[in-house]
Amino acid sequence: MKATKRLFSSLIILLLWLNPAITLGDSQPSIAIFYPPVKPIKYNLMVKTLKHLDGKHKYGLKIEMTPWKRAYSRGLNGTGGVLGLSKNKERLELFDYSAVLYVDKILLVTLKEKAFPFSTIDDLKGKLVGGNAGSSYGDEFERGKKHIFIYEEDYRGATNRLKKLLQHRIDVALIGTGRLGFEEALSQDAALLANKDKFAILPTPLVEDPNFLGFAKKMGMKEFINRLNQDLKQAQMAGEIDAIIERQVQRLRNGN
Repeated sequence: MKATKRLFSSLIILLLWLNPAITLGDSQPSIAIFYPPVKPIKYNLMVKTLKHLDGKHKYGLKIEMTPWKRAYSRGLNGTGGVLGLSKNKERLELFDYSAVLYVDKILLVTLKEKAFPFSTIDDLKGKLVGGNAGSSYGDEFERGKKHIFIYEEDYRGATNRLKKLLQHRIDVALIGTGRLGFEEALSQDAALLANKDKFAILPTPLVEDPNFLGFAKKMGMKEFINRLNQDLKQAQMAGEIDAIIERQVQRLRNGN
């Protein structure tokens, strides 16, 4: 019996040594996940989605906010998963990815009376476009800034850009984090809320940036990722994820 107990203890120690993302709680192992304290709407939705699924399926997630560099470093060394990863060639060699948890859309917002068809950067020809100072959305966007449209850098955020749009000081406002980012920007100013029906979100966003949960390949988390993906798909089909988003929209509209 003592030999069996010693063997069991040795196996537990070996498991924890091989996979530091798994720690022992009161009744089951936990899986560490790290995310940064930036873009609160995006990460708030992804965290709520994971917590919703964890509540239903009991994965044992331990979700922790930490600066981005530290979160990414911990992900690389196998301490836990990284929430909000985008894909690129280098990362695909290092991480196993979940299904898409959030698509970060950069919206093109105009006044309804000045809405126009948009499908490529060339459709912005001659327009005054307001966006975040220092932001870049790829080579095509940079080409547009140089040759297609006039870019006005904004240091005061999305609410300020919508005010400029309402005052006809710009033609297009770039608003990040999709519909929720737009709703949040409106919620910060009473005049914008009173005139929200004057705005139009063009159907095609400027760019779409899918965000994922990633685990270093050396952690061997593919089985968990497959399970998470299946549960996420079922929750999406049942309307559970849309309900999470809608509750967030309502909170923004109510000023919470």
